[in-house]
Formats: sequence, C-alpha cells, structure tokens
Amino acid sequence: MTERRLRRLPVIECRGLDPKMLRTLSREPCSLELVYHYIQAVISKGVKNEIIAMPPPIAGRTFHVLSMCWKNYNDCREVSIIPFPFPYAQATIFLLMIVWLLTPIVMCSMTEARGMVALFTFTWTVIIWSLHDTSKMLENPFGNDKNDLPMKEYQTKMEAMSSKMNQVEVNSKAMEDRIKDLTGQLDNLGKDYRSDMAKKDREIDFINEQLTGLTKEYQELLEIKVALDMEIAAYQKLLEGEEARMGMSPSPDAGRPRKRKRIDVEESYTGLKMNTTFSQAGDLLIKPLDDQKNCIQVENTGETDVNLGGYQLMCSSEGVETNYKFTRSHKIVAGATMSVYSSGSGVDHAPAEGVLVMKTGAWSMGDEVKVQLVNKEQDEVAARDTDWTTEVVHGSQSFLGDIDKSAVSVKEDKCCIM
Repeated sequence: MTERRLRRLPVIECRGLDPKMLRTLSREPCSLELVYHYIQAVISKGVKNEIIAMPPPIAGRTFHVLSMCWKNYNDCREVSIIPFPFPYAQATIFLLMIVWLLTPIVMCSMTEARGMVALFTFTWTVIIWSLHDTSKMLENPFGNDKNDLPMKEYQTKMEAMSSKMNQVEVNSKAMEDRIKDLTGQLDNLGKDYRSDMAKKDREIDFINEQLTGLTKEYQELLEIKVALDMEIAAYQKLLEGEEARMGMSPSPDAGRPRKRKRIDVEESYTGLKMNTTFSQAGDLLIKPLDDQKNCIQVENTGETDVNLGGYQLMCSSEGVETNYKFTRSHKIVAGATMSVYSSGSGVDHAPAEGVLVMKTGAWSMGDEVKVQLVNKEQDEVAARDTDWTTEVVHGSQSFLGDIDKSAVSVKEDKCCIM
C-alpha cells in the first residue's frame, strides 16, 4: 500500500488534535511514523503526569503492543511497495512459455489420439498459467479488486469500534464522577452525623450535670427538712410536757373536757434557678457559669489542639460589657479547659495549668449574662446565654393539742407578762 493510497483513507477522530499538529501531519511525507511517535509521546507524558493511571507493567505492555503493530505495518508495507524480483519474474514467464510450447510435443509422443493431445495440452497450460496469475494477485493484496483485502470495510469497523469505545469512556467518566459525588455526599453526611452526635452527647452531659446538681440540692433540702422535723418534734415534746405540768394544778373546771388547740406552722425556702442555652460552631465550648460569677471556662471538645491567639471573650450583662483577649501563647490541648478568672478572685495565674487571671477589671455578671467567644475575624465561635431567677417554695404544717382552761389562762397570763 503506497503513501498516496494511505492518505486517501479517512482519519479516525481528528477533532481532538491540535490544528498545528494537523498542519504538520498534512505536510509531512512520513505521516504514519510521526503519528506513531505522537502516540508514544502522549502515553509517556500521561503516565508521567499521572493523567493515565497505569502501573509500569501495563505501560510496558502497551508500548509492546504498539511496537508489534508498527512491525506488522512495516511488513505489509514491504509486501506492497517492494516489487517481485524482476529476473525471477522473467525467468518464470520464460519457463512457462517453454512448457506451453513443449507440452503438445510431449503429448503427441505419449498418445496418437488428437483429441486427447489437445485436451491434455489445454488443461496443463491452463493450470500452470492460473497458478502464475494467482501468485501475481497474492503479491499485493491491498488493491481494489474483488480478491483484495476489504480495507474500507475494515476501516468502517474500526471507526465503529472507536465510537463505541469513546461512548463507553464517556459513560465510565460520568459514572466515576457520580461515584465521587456520592462519596462526597456520604462523607458530608457522616461528618454532620458525627457533629450532631457530639453535640447531643454534650447536651446530655450538661443535662446530667444539671440533674446531679439538682439531686444534690434536693438531698441538702431533705436533710434540712429532717433536721427541722426533729427540732419541731423536740419543741412539741417540750410543749406537751409544759402543758402536762401546768395541767396538774387544782382547777374548779377539772371535770370539763379540754379544748384542742390548733397550731399552724408556715415554712418557705428561697433559692436561685439557673437557665442556660449555648451554641457551638466548632470544637470550642463555653461551659456553664458557676454561682460565684467570677470565672468563664472554655473547653476544647475536639481531638486537636487549638491556639487561641487573637480570640476574644466578651461578657455582656445589664448593659455592661467586659472583654478578655487571648495572646498567641494561649493554647488549649484536646479535651482540656481554659479558665479566665476576675482580678482579685484569690486564684493564682497559671497559664500552664489552664488558669488565667485578668490583670485589671472583673467579669460583670447580673441576673442575665451573655458570653461570646469570637475569633480574629470577629466571627462567633461559641456562645452561652444564662439567666438566674429567684424561686420561693412555700410549705405549711399543723399540730393539734389538748389543754385545759386553767392552762390556757396561765399561758395567756404568762404571755401577757412577757
């Protein structure tokens, strides 16, 4: 197959080539060699830049297949371009002509029947020349005859397979992109789930802390109530003893029934109730405020250390705002807590232990307090709103006792004298 006939074949998928490359191929006499070099260069560059994800053994196998294709092309080109040796072809034709001339003579010597001589001579001559013409046609099978190879059909099939391969690659790329998107969505959902679970765990811990505090307060109140009940019982016993002692004196109304006196005791308990809400955008959390109102604690709930350089604590209460700015040396390790106390709180300044004391000023905290932690860009990192309300619990108890009339008069006289 000559270079001129090769140029008449259509090019498969030339839209991805650079215009400069196409002009170079059109002017180059040996375009196939240049295309082969381009393919090798593109594969090598793609493997080097990790555009083509291919391990070295598979890359070596690819270059081997390309070299085999190039060898087969050169073999076909040799068959098409290099002609059959001229002396051998002339000698073959000369020998065929001699066979054609000598065949009738040999047949006449072998038989005397003229018909048989003509038949044998024609048959042998046709067979010899047919073999010669067949070998001549097989010398170059890349023509346009019916017995030549169907190059256009092969070209059409190759284009169809290339189109199908491109479609498969496009579908594969779309599926890979879809898998990446789904993987990203799954990772985001996992992060959101873990964040929600961590937030829920912190809320549960905070509720457990509140429950523990309320339980402790209830136990203290119960102990106070038991002590008061014991004291009331002791006073009641003393009162009954005094009534019995005064009832022993002579009285003209001793036979009358005694009156029952009702004693009402009212009790009230006063305490503070704390309501708090918080928000958290990252790993830093502002812990609940204590009753002394002189400290703000920041906890690192994450797994990595956080540098507080440039961060600022802001406390607002009843129109008064107090700030504390952290320096670059302030750092909270994972799971640790940093406490900032007011000046004059009696706590030593120990940054290594996570205890900071304001040089001047103090946290201004009333019944409603809002604490914020902002970063360098003044974006809110964590916040907590707290309010304290006074709660009064009332209670009452009643006691009934039997005293006589004389005792009542004596007690009333004593009360009047006192």
